[in-house]
Amino acid sequence: MEPEKLAVRFRPPTMCLLYSFKGQKRVREFSLDVTAEDDGHRLRSVVTRLKEENPDHLLDIGTNQLLRLVVRVRDALRKNGGADLNKVSENMLVGKKLVMDVQFRKNQISSDDPKYVYDKRIDFQGTEDNDWDDDDDDDD
Repeated sequence: MEPEKLAVRFRPPTMCLLYSFKGQKRVREFSLDVTAEDDGHRLRSVVTRLKEENPDHLLDIGTNQLLRLVVRVRDALRKNGGADLNKVSENMLVGKKLVMDVQFRKNQISSDDPKYVYDKRIDFQGTEDNDWDDDDDDDD
């Protein structure tokens, strides 16, 4: 087996290996369990796991090269706001929900707070034209 190209796909986080085997070109895809919050230590463990689980395909590819690609995936997730939560693993979803819950509690205003306003209503002005919400009727 002869590796030819190694690339990443950002959505969903995937590593793609183009290689030749007995004169035929083949592609192997590896799912990457990477989040926008992952640090360097976590990313190294992702690379180590990839190499351990796929020794036939990744033996000739350097750990640093794999790590650089995994870091690019993580950075793209940070830039684009993270992964599609409909397509992530159960563990990743639980982690994301915990982070969202912490942020929610930080922004939450309870009825005991002096800033609290009962039944507060705000009119928002749209930034883009749309044709699906042209009704001027209130749904009170």
